[in-house]
Amino acid sequence: MCFKGRLKVVVVVMVVVTSTLTSAQQDNLQAIECPFPEGQEVSSEEECHKYTACQWTEGRCHMTDDRHGGYLVGITEETPRGYRVNLEKANDKVTMFGGDVTQLVFEVIYHESYHLQVKIYDLAQARYEVPTPLYLPESPDEEHLFRSMGPLTFEDQFIQLHTWLCSTYLYGLGENTHLSFRHKFNPRSTFPIFARDQPVGTTPMNEYGHHPYYMVMEDDDGNSHSVFLYNSNAMEYSTYQLEDNTPALTLRTIGGIIDLHFFLGPFPEDLTIQYT
Repeated sequence: MCFKGRLKVVVVVMVVVTSTLTSAQQDNLQAIECPFPEGQEVSSEEECHKYTACQWTEGRCHMTDDRHGGYLVGITEETPRGYRVNLEKANDKVTMFGGDVTQLVFEVIYHESYHLQVKIYDLAQARYEVPTPLYLPESPDEEHLFRSMGPLTFEDQFIQLHTWLCSTYLYGLGENTHLSFRHKFNPRSTFPIFARDQPVGTTPMNEYGHHPYYMVMEDDDGNSHSVFLYNSNAMEYSTYQLEDNTPALTLRTIGGIIDLHFFLGPFPEDLTIQYT
């Protein structure tokens, strides 16, 4: 959800809750597909249940809800530039490909007034992070920026995160071939991001570069924000609509950590300056 004026979107971690889902929430959950290898179409409940993180509902194979597939939130610890929370897997039997990390750290770091960093990483074992440091001046601020949905998946070789978007005016992510700069949400589209020696093509395909950065224009006034996933592993993203027609985005990668950098703008020109 986005607000007029300055963006005020809350960072939400996928946690176990005790309340039941509303019918609208359950309907939207069904739009979060289970990522079967090679885009395999799943046509039966038996196939769907091959992975315990998947659920079969009314002929659709989708991710189970976060009460079963998410993480429990521990005590919040303040840090000099933000805060840190330990997360524990709710049910280690719920998995996609195995090797789930049972204990994570969710860390928020405030930089300049337009820059927020969110990291989710393994508590017990160091994982590969991009070694080139970003320029991160200290200037804590109270702005928040992200709202996720569905279960967080954090396995040894598979990480997946879903988010609602403020509008369908989504740009960036790549490098892959599109017929327009603005992304489409209907039908669902999935594109890989993997650097390889691939010349420019004319059909939807993965190309040479690796740049997991996107911008969303939130409203008619041009208010915008952008997000950079600081991760060098092979990845892919999916754009799609929920049952209530809300645009959504799924980010997947096969290693490293979740390291998201949010830039507040408020306009596209500002985002370019802030990011560069």
